[in-house]
Amino acid sequence: MDHDPAVIEVHKTNIKHVEHRLPFRPAPSKQPPVEDSGKFRRGQVHTSRKTQHVVDLTAIVDIAPEVTHDKPDIIFGGPPCQAFSSAGKGEGDDDPRSTLTEAFAIIVAAARPKYFVMENVKGLRKSLTYKRAVAIFRRVGYGLSEAVVNASSFGTPQARERLILAGCLDETDGWFHAYLNQYKSAQRINVTDVLGSEFGTLFDDFTLDAECPDAVTEAASDEYKGYRLREADLKKLAGKNPETRFYYCAPGGPASGAIHRTDRPAPTLIRTSTDGLSHRYRPQAGDPVDLRKVAQPSFDQFSRLAGYPAGWNWGALRSQTSDSRNPDDMILGARQRQLMLANSVPPPLAFAIGRSIVDHHNRKVPSVPIEAAAVQQRTWKVSTREVARYKDWLRIAKRLAGRRLIQEITDLRAAKGLTADRGLAAAAEELKALEGMPATAEPHMSRGRKSQLCRTLANLAEFQYYQSYVQAGLFPDDDKSYARGDLRRMLEDDDPIDDSFDNFGKLSPPLIGSKPPLAAE
Repeated sequence: MDHDPAVIEVHKTNIKHVEHRLPFRPAPSKQPPVEDSGKFRRGQVHTSRKTQHVVDLTAIVDIAPEVTHDKPDIIFGGPPCQAFSSAGKGEGDDDPRSTLTEAFAIIVAAARPKYFVMENVKGLRKSLTYKRAVAIFRRVGYGLSEAVVNASSFGTPQARERLILAGCLDETDGWFHAYLNQYKSAQRINVTDVLGSEFGTLFDDFTLDAECPDAVTEAASDEYKGYRLREADLKKLAGKNPETRFYYCAPGGPASGAIHRTDRPAPTLIRTSTDGLSHRYRPQAGDPVDLRKVAQPSFDQFSRLAGYPAGWNWGALRSQTSDSRNPDDMILGARQRQLMLANSVPPPLAFAIGRSIVDHHNRKVPSVPIEAAAVQQRTWKVSTREVARYKDWLRIAKRLAGRRLIQEITDLRAAKGLTADRGLAAAAEELKALEGMPATAEPHMSRGRKSQLCRTLANLAEFQYYQSYVQAGLFPDDDKSYARGDLRRMLEDDDPIDDSFDNFGKLSPPLIGSKPPLAAE
């Protein structure tokens, strides 16, 4: 589903086995009053100059039930990023389109798929709208994994950084990282890897001829309106060797150069990247190169730099068609194609994300397991004093001593190492994460080993549960009293606890963790 019919048309033309929906357009509304500052006010309906571009969160009433009735297993989405993009105006939360991030969260909350994935620019993380969306996801019960990924590490020759927020119902935070990282390449993908070693122009082939007849003289440079070489361009040219090839790609900002090397990933493609060199360009006297001689990618080559396969059908340009065209041809404007290319998630990255979700759903062990490395490299970072306190509790509450006590602490460090990448604060959450991990081969985590490690986390979760009441001043810090069952009896009427204390993952969340269950007055 998309708001732009052209996007649906291109997708339908290239991917025929998927059901495509008509674009959803909320009805135009009258321009509402705004604050004296003229800025968008959260909660109001906003209409842009074009009536088809309406940011109206009441549209959720129409679209959320439609998505919910489909009973989706997963929802992928990319709310508009212009408000938070470094290439845009950067209005952030003041941009009315920012509220569509919350709209996406509300739709997910209504449909409650097992999984969701939201993609956006990394600048979104600092916004109020992102915090509000995350709060909605958490309220519904999603375990979240947030990562900023670079497309050049996932099969795409483009240094495109994007925020990926993945959610899974009834999971712990951080569940997605190990699955996605298994598809991360050891080396970044470069332009040459996709367009071939012959693409680009050698430095010697586009140097400026000293006798260039139309070079801009120093006297006329103040009036010159064409492209001027920037510091970023000169740095790339200075780092060349005789075999280095270059190409032209429109810069994305005042500090971005237009000359790029083929032995590196392409820059993040934006709408104007495919514009090509302006016809007004002339080399200036003293410039080392003449950009008119350097390679300029075709639109199909830009498409491949964005991760699309060769020959992907973007339709015919309206400006290049004649009256005798085939009526079935897909005719698009140049700006439409540019926007599609710039806004889309690179297909190889999307494929890696999709495979990772399937692996998690099938409880497949990641092909590069984190378990073995985690046990060896991660440690339980806690003070000696805290370890001593916990050991005292284990001796009294669990009657552990000698080798059994030493083994308990060793197993606890290993168990925490397995979940360290998720950044979880409470042992109960770590226990839930460990229980959800598939068992691996010996000696790292067989089923027996997994059960043993889960038990050590359950003991720590029990201790943290007890300590939460101590810290709130609701129970004395007395291990013997706890061992006698005094806390159990105190809570018996309101919060029955299983005598074995083996089910800490099933206790009510407000009572679990290192934080007190009640705020001390």
